[in-house]
Amino acid sequence: MDGQLTLQDALQAFVQAYLYSFSYGETRKNYYCGITDDLDRRAKEHNATFIKTMTADRFESAQKLEQALHDAGFDTGKQVGNGEEDSVYIYMYKKIPGVTKE
Repeated sequence: MDGQLTLQDALQAFVQAYLYSFSYGETRKNYYCGITDDLDRRAKEHNATFIKTMTADRFESAQKLEQALHDAGFDTGKQVGNGEEDSVYIYMYKKIPGVTKE
């Protein structure tokens, strides 16, 4: 992860981003997390502004963080851990009208 963070530290960084941006009545399910090989392309596909991104050292690390985010209650879609070998970017955005999920 960024700066050799542990999985727990990386998860905590995403939780902090959620806590900083959430509004009353929202839950973690109001936030989508995923992995990609291209953050700009994925932001355009989702029509979203990311509130948190992180770069993993390898694909398997990105998969583990995405799974940890899923286990922590964030929306990660139906295919947790999918992606390409160069999918090392983990992202989070707030689901709002006009933003697509997958």
